Amino acid sequence: ESDAKGGQGVKRPCEEVDAQPRLNYGSGTAYWDKRYKTDPSPFEWLRGFQEIKPLIEEVAASRLDCDVLHVGCGNSLLAEAMYDAGYQRIVNIDTSSVAIEQMQARNRERRPSMRGEVMDA
Repeated sequence: ESDAKGGQGVKRPCEEVDAQPRLNYGSGTAYWDKRYKTDPSPFEWLRGFQEIKPLIEEVAASRLDCDVLHVGCGNSLLAEAMYDAGYQRIVNIDTSSVAIEQMQARNRERRPSMRGEVMDA
């Protein structure tokens, strides 16, 4: 195979180098399951509850009894902090069964009404 300048054997960025395909964000559930098994430590991708609390209060009209759907929850602690602040009608969803299992294990005793479901949105 040659490149635009006639060179031989040049790998293009999109070509697979290894015999085993690499997992990346685009690999979907397999990537995330592996990531959460490898590093189960909770992680906030964007902001934590204290940083977005004013926005949540505004959207919820300061009603603690509102229904909350946390889409793509991963292993974030956002829902846990919201629950502890009084928002207890929370459903967390993620495509990773590993993330949901870890979240449920962390919260089973302390936050019994918080739910987690494996699903895509």
